[in-house]
Order: sequence, then C-alpha cells, then structure tokens
Amino acid sequence: MLMVDIAGWDSTFGYSAWAGNLKQEDSALIRLLRDAGAVPYVKTTVPITLMNLETRSDLFGRTTNPHKATHTSGGSTGGEGALLAFGGSRIGVGTDVGGSLRIPAHFSGVYTIKSSFGRFPMSGSGSGQEGIPPVYSPMARTLEDLGTFWRAAGRKVSLQYIRPWHGLWRTLVRSGEQS
Repeated sequence: MLMVDIAGWDSTFGYSAWAGNLKQEDSALIRLLRDAGAVPYVKTTVPITLMNLETRSDLFGRTTNPHKATHTSGGSTGGEGALLAFGGSRIGVGTDVGGSLRIPAHFSGVYTIKSSFGRFPMSGSGSGQEGIPPVYSPMARTLEDLGTFWRAAGRKVSLQYIRPWHGLWRTLVRSGEQS
C-alpha cells in the first residue's frame, strides 16, 4: 500500500525528506478495508515521485523482479507487485495513472485491474497527486483475491469513509487562501 495513508506510517512518494513524517489518521480506503477485516501490515517501495517505470529511489534503493533479480519489478507499484509475487501478501493496493499497477503486475505475474476514477475513496490520502489524479486499485495473487477486494472495498461508501473537507482544507492552507 504505497500512497495510501495509514495512521502511524509515512507516505514518502520516494522522497527521503518525507521519511518519518507519520500520518495521524487512516485514509478513507484504509478505514473501509479495516472495517471489512483487512489488517494492513506493510507499505512497499516506490520510486521518487511515483511516475516511473522502475521502482528505484535514494530512500529505498532498487526493487528487483521477484523472478529474476537482474530485471526490474516495474513501477511505480513495483514493491507491491514484488511482495505479492513472493507470497508476502494476498492483496495490495496501489495507485495508477498510466500503468503504475498494470506494468508491475505484468512483470511480477500477479493480477490487477485499474478502476475508474472515483470508484474507491481517495480522501485522506497523500497530498502531492492533485495535478494528475490517480485511482486506487487492487493488486492480488489470484483473480479470486481481486474479487474479494472488490466486494469489500467496492460497496456503497458513505461519509463515514469520505471526508472531502480534509483535502479541500489542505489545498486552501497550501495556497494561503484560508481565512
């Protein structure tokens, strides 16, 4: 779960300067998944700024392909793809704009499906992706596991999980327009 905010963990975008900046609360998607019984236990490697076809950064180093270490795991969700292929998890979550889930899934031999924009709640997630909005989507070891995620996280979402005012407030504070 790379750019999904989880309370007590950082969301770095691969920037070393953002390491150790622990999030105060879970994102909407994490709250929804916890309520469905999920247990987030690891965040995986990402390249600097995410938008890269290889997962490499000064903070994490290079994430290699789980099947052949001389090859890339893909990017930008290469850490999640590698973890799934190694059997370290059954289901993961990543963000996708132009192949960030689909490329690592192909390289690592796992499954993913890119959801449509707004399918899963994005509120409470890492700032820095406002210019090119991504979508959250699952990665999994099997098609059945993708279905499990879809049933758990794709159910009707209420304001219990979506807090749109959080993102708006961050944007206003950054631009200096708050009153």
